[in-house]
Amino acid sequence: MQIINDRQLGGGMLWAVDLDTPDFALTRTLLKHFQSCPKDGEWPAASYGASITLPCPSGSGKEDNFQTRTCNTDGTWGVVSNLACQGIQMNSLAAQLCIQGI
Repeated sequence: MQIINDRQLGGGMLWAVDLDTPDFALTRTLLKHFQSCPKDGEWPAASYGASITLPCPSGSGKEDNFQTRTCNTDGTWGVVSNLACQGIQMNSLAAQLCIQGI
């Protein structure tokens, strides 16, 4: 395991190891070590604790902004943080209602 970390070999070694290890013991060890969240729609697979940044969805009018999501340490995806993708109109309406006392 140390040589894999030292040389930053990552997941590319898994298939080669399967060919050399009849009981897949090393592969199982590597998979436990390199835990990740699965691909979820547009969100790619990611390592535990990693934050992924994607452009705002097309049609949002905010395509130059970004949304983020974090892979939790239990292998589940966190909530999408997409405030930068929301339109200004919502904020303006909320401000107008506040000013009007509604």
